[in-house]
Amino acid sequence: MDAVTPSAEFAPGLHTGLGAPLIETVPRADYRGRGRNRRVRCRTFRGGSGTRWYSACRSGRLARMVSVLQNVAIDCVDAYGLARFWSGVTGRPLDPADRPGDPEVQVLLAEGPVLYFNQVPEAKTIKNRIHLCLRPETSRDQEVDRLLGLGATFVADHRNPDGSGWAVLADPEGNEFCVLRSESDRAAMTS
Repeated sequence: MDAVTPSAEFAPGLHTGLGAPLIETVPRADYRGRGRNRRVRCRTFRGGSGTRWYSACRSGRLARMVSVLQNVAIDCVDAYGLARFWSGVTGRPLDPADRPGDPEVQVLLAEGPVLYFNQVPEAKTIKNRIHLCLRPETSRDQEVDRLLGLGATFVADHRNPDGSGWAVLADPEGNEFCVLRSESDRAAMTS
């Protein structure tokens, strides 16, 4: 049986994407047509009546549902303290329900995923395998100075004499992040 994997979070055998209809998983034998004209049985999220048939993607294969990035989780020893640092970095508030000593704290970004800080007993010991890259609204060098004033530490300098490159800093618990060139820095190089 060749079918889309079901997502039990919504309903057994049904899938959804952002604003997309729920798609019932159907075995390949239930497809209608051949090749590009093959169609897939779908139902609307609000339980529309009957079965509707929608065209599969152009290749004749089912379009796969994607995951949405919900948050960026950062393990830390002091969730509230580190979240306050990142709140200062991003200029965005903590979740209003978060308090000092909470083991889980969130920074609510203007768009995209939230920064989620999860308190763990052990401190960071090795280099990050994933990190955040920041593009400042002001110049890269001014932002590096501002972040150092908030409590970041300077880790590595990858800035070049021509103005290209980036700086690597670490937050108060040692998590590395990069400060890239701002849009105005980039525009100045191309003019």
